[in-house]
Amino acid sequence: MNVNPFKWFNSEASVAFAAEIAREVQVLIPMKGEALKEKDYAKKLKNLERLLRRVHEFSKQHRLNTYQKAKFGNTVRWLLREAGYPKDFVESVIGMMLPIM
Repeated sequence: MNVNPFKWFNSEASVAFAAEIAREVQVLIPMKGEALKEKDYAKKLKNLERLLRRVHEFSKQHRLNTYQKAKFGNTVRWLLREAGYPKDFVESVIGMMLPIM
């Protein structure tokens, strides 16, 4: 039986997916722009729900371990912080994603 003991630490897929999710959050909820109109709010909320479902499906498909989930969360966290999002907003986004993983 050929088992790679370092496979547990392989987080390439979760980091790549996290970068994709961070980009989508930036498109979905841009830092600069006009105030959200009421009709846009419902659309943004629907897109956010779709994004959270994608996170959940990815987690189920890839069966992420604790380390990989942490890498995912930290990657999203720091990419959004580097993009200029406030810490409270970033932590709210992470707080929505990690429990469903």
